[in-house]
Amino acid sequence: MNVFKSILVVSLIFISCSKNSMENEIQENVLSVEELIEQFPWHYSKYYEHDLYINSTNGGNISVSIQNRVINESELGQGNQVLQNARLLDYHGKFVGSYNTGTLITITAAAKQGFNFVGWTGLKCYKYCATPFASDESSITLILDSRLLLTANFDKIP
Repeated sequence: MNVFKSILVVSLIFISCSKNSMENEIQENVLSVEELIEQFPWHYSKYYEHDLYINSTNGGNISVSIQNRVINESELGQGNQVLQNARLLDYHGKFVGSYNTGTLITITAAAKQGFNFVGWTGLKCYKYCATPFASDESSITLILDSRLLLTANFDKIP
């Protein structure tokens, strides 16, 4: 029985010692959050900027409230065909700006006289994916977490 106890004690000591060396090895290979962000900034979207594009069909105007500033569509000039990872998207819009992930934006569509606001359509683009976006609210508040391409759609009142 003493031999069994001796073997058990030696085994436990061996396991205990190897556990500590394993933990130390793991600790040496773990990067801090700051080191991860520094080495791989594109993977940490908190520090990533996303582009915002807007467009409207004839019959209305768009205003964007972002970071205590209001930007009207009329201030943005001509729209352009938008690229995503060197591929043309089926979207033509006006560049509003690039903003950090988590930026709160409110976008409002206002119909001109003789028109009705129909709804928002667009795309939320992240890397190689484009997810359709739609809303029937004339004013929407969003938190930027991807590239956003929005169109305000209006119909003429018969």
